[in-house]
Amino acid sequence: MAQMRKTAAKKPSGTAKKMAAKPSTVAQIAKRFSITAREARDIATAVGTVVGLKFDKNAQYGRYTYPEAERRKAMKNLKNQVSETVTAAKTGKKGTTSGRMTMADGEYPYTYGAGTKRK
Repeated sequence: MAQMRKTAAKKPSGTAKKMAAKPSTVAQIAKRFSITAREARDIATAVGTVVGLKFDKNAQYGRYTYPEAERRKAMKNLKNQVSETVTAAKTGKKGTTSGRMTMADGEYPYTYGAGTKRK
């Protein structure tokens, strides 16, 4: 009975090697830094949202006019943005945009709008 010959696996062509090449270390560091900087800017947005919901300068009956639920969402978002910034610094992973105050048609002039996942 005849045996089949074993053949060596083909090596990938030169173009396949070039496409699979990693970016340089400097490029990787620059990308991670830009992602971390963006996440850090989201912290400033989150702080502005918390302060804006907590102290309404146009309130008629005192400074604390917004519902407690809106303030809790904003505080949770602030904590989330801080943790996402730490994660971005460690791993370079993208997070979510910061939630913000958005115009509303109801009793309060602003409501809290949640952030979205970055692509």
